[in-house]
Amino acid sequence: MLTFVKLSLGHLVILLVATVRLAAAPVAFEWHTFLGPWEVSGPHEKRADGQAGLAADYLGGEAAASQPGCAAWTETGPTSWGGSAIMFSSKADRVSYARLRFLSPKAQPAVLALGADDGIAAFLNGRQVYASTEISNIYLDHYRVPVTLLAGENVLLLKVENWAGPSGALARLLPPTGMAPPAVEVRAVDAVTELGDAHLPRLRLEFLDGWGRSLGQAVTDGFRTMSRRPQDFVNTGGWRWYGTVPAGTARLRLGAETRNASGVTSVFHQEEVSWPSAKPLEFGGPVLEASGVVRGLDATGLGDVHFFDQRNGQPLPATVRPDGTFVLRGLRLTGDSTITVAAAGHLPANLRLRPPYTEPLNISLRPGGRSLRGVVRGPDRAPIAGAVVTARGRNGRVVDSFVTGPSGAFGLGGLEQQIATVVVTADADRYLPLDATAQLGPPSSEAAEPKDLQLALRPGATVRGEVRSKEAGEALPGVVLFSREREDGPGVAAHSDREGKFRLSGIAAGKATVFALSPDRAPAALEVETDLGRESQVGVALSAGKPITGRILDPQGKPIRGAVAYIRSWKGVSSLLQRTCRSDLQGRFEIPHMPADPCEIEFLATGFQTVVREGLKGGDVIDVVLTPRGSGKE
Repeated sequence: MLTFVKLSLGHLVILLVATVRLAAAPVAFEWHTFLGPWEVSGPHEKRADGQAGLAADYLGGEAAASQPGCAAWTETGPTSWGGSAIMFSSKADRVSYARLRFLSPKAQPAVLALGADDGIAAFLNGRQVYASTEISNIYLDHYRVPVTLLAGENVLLLKVENWAGPSGALARLLPPTGMAPPAVEVRAVDAVTELGDAHLPRLRLEFLDGWGRSLGQAVTDGFRTMSRRPQDFVNTGGWRWYGTVPAGTARLRLGAETRNASGVTSVFHQEEVSWPSAKPLEFGGPVLEASGVVRGLDATGLGDVHFFDQRNGQPLPATVRPDGTFVLRGLRLTGDSTITVAAAGHLPANLRLRPPYTEPLNISLRPGGRSLRGVVRGPDRAPIAGAVVTARGRNGRVVDSFVTGPSGAFGLGGLEQQIATVVVTADADRYLPLDATAQLGPPSSEAAEPKDLQLALRPGATVRGEVRSKEAGEALPGVVLFSREREDGPGVAAHSDREGKFRLSGIAAGKATVFALSPDRAPAALEVETDLGRESQVGVALSAGKPITGRILDPQGKPIRGAVAYIRSWKGVSSLLQRTCRSDLQGRFEIPHMPADPCEIEFLATGFQTVVREGLKGGDVIDVVLTPRGSGKE
């Protein structure tokens, strides 16, 4: 299963063990680089004797991993993403193994960084160093385990349990001091802020001498920057390479590749730059585009067409000619782009596009739907250019989106015939976002449709600042800053950049609440004094917070596996702090990085009544008892 900024692979367990008579030769390792290639055994079907998953031995002697009768080992070749991830069966209730011999130049401490889908156990040199039964997607460095490497040969064995969907694992070694400065840093230009349900792009670095001859190359993979934090890719450099730059290098060529539905690799971008360079390399931008033509059913080209991203309703930049031919920009670098094509007098069409965008798009729109036109103005009646106007129909779904030009005029088409009203949102820099309800009139009355909807925006204040960690004072990129005038109204948001700086425009003047949200930090809420005549300056310090932990049990005290705990509200605002976890085999759960402010958490599981607990704070340890449905205690 695949999700928005996570890659779900199933449940895999990996073990490191000392062993003899291994077929594969030991390999040298480099800090920060994924270990591989691996030897694999399995997948093994779970036993029917009650023992399951990590508790059972499927090799006939796991500690040695080479005892007579153990399953055959197969050496894995490079995968489509450089061989860094071990991929296993997609069948549920299976256990798989992977093992690797590697060399360390000396006895030294290290951090074994693992990611697995789902449960994982790790053995280093015959001793178990880690185990987790968490139901999880595969994340970069999800589990960090302090270990001690032997001088010379070391053996790592991973054992992965799969509960649903495909399974896999990642492993690499980090120095105990943490991440070193990278030799090469790559930054994506105009990258999306959501990674979606796909691998990140494969990057190929080729080092050249002064004559353009290749001195060597480094190939990354889609898991290089996969983590719980999409901003690791978008805001903090995209990809970092920690290898050694070959001597005499004068130039460096960068290519970004991904896979389309057929598995074909395509190069998005390639350039030569002077090397060494103190600045991050950049790729992306205008090369990520598609072209084609939009026609009606009568094959007539439609020139009054616009495109928007179905995920967030944001318009996409496009050049459209009167004959309906277009060039569409701003498509996603990785994964699928679901876009909507809209035109006045026609029903909108949703398209799911996958890179590379090399084939021309032939789009046909059916006549129908209703239209809405209007103008966005400021308090002085002057038109506002660059305002984003979106229309939402039933269920809050965006049905059209438009960016105003110098005249402030907008046109929205393809509105449903069956609805009498539509919610229109207008958002522009330095103005408060506005929600307005447009009355379309009865579906049978075309004359009742408004032809000139006037949207008047009020000026808003601007807040600038920077976000840093409370403990070390380091800049925190990718933090979401959010504010809105009222809970049920539209809001504005911004992300902190590589230096932790942000600009939040269009918030309420006077006293405003600014929320700072990060997946690996406790959230914060700041009361800010704002003024329409000047930009307010604030500093935001986020702490690591403390987890809320505990167990989820039935009335007999037995653990409930797979129960969900999620935050209903924090600071009196629902759905603001979106964190969810599942209980493991022992019913244990952990919601990390929680604040000292009380929040409301809901606990639910299939077949049980839902329980809501209020006043929970970071550091709390609780037991939650769920009552079965139909027990008479509902």
